Amino acid sequence: MSDDATPAKVRLTDELGHTPRCPECNDTGERDSGGAHPWGEPIYLACECKDVEIGRRWREDSSLAAWFPITARRMRELQEENDRLCAAVTLLRECERTLEMWADVAPAVSLRADIRKLLTQVA
Repeated sequence: MSDDATPAKVRLTDELGHTPRCPECNDTGERDSGGAHPWGEPIYLACECKDVEIGRRWREDSSLAAWFPITARRMRELQEENDRLCAAVTLLRECERTLEMWADVAPAVSLRADIRKLLTQVA
């Protein structure tokens, strides 16, 4: 809500440091729609005052870490694991190239076969 759309009384209480109350929902976040369920309970709708606050917070910081911290942490962990695996694959390829120089030595042939098997599992 912009200052122009805010009633003067609410703006005045804000400037004095009082906590403003939404006239529609009394800061509950739900306003009465005027309708009722078949069992008589009133139907509540989301109040725009909370939508405005959530929108403002989203515009200030819409990062994954701010809104979904568990997902952001898991993404960081997966990225770190991926980086370690990429480094391991690079090392295995270097070892394979080094072992090519020893192609006629039996242990080197066995190691190269093991490395190729690992690399095919990763790829």
